Amino acid sequence: HSEDPVPSHRAVLDAVRARDPDGAEHAMRALLDQATRDLDKLSGPSTPEGTDGSIDEKDGQAQ
Repeated sequence: HSEDPVPSHRAVLDAVRARDPDGAEHAMRALLDQATRDLDKLSGPSTPEGTDGSIDEKDGQAQ
């Protein structure tokens, strides 16, 4: 994306430094969500067509 990624990374670091696990988790999830959206724009959706992205518990393989 065209936005500067540094503030998103800084939010994670700041929350970790503040010993704020909920804040760190929230910031990290937001960062990963944005990264997924950015990658989807470049390569298409991250889940292959025809699958739901789940793992088969019997053999550990993606369905």
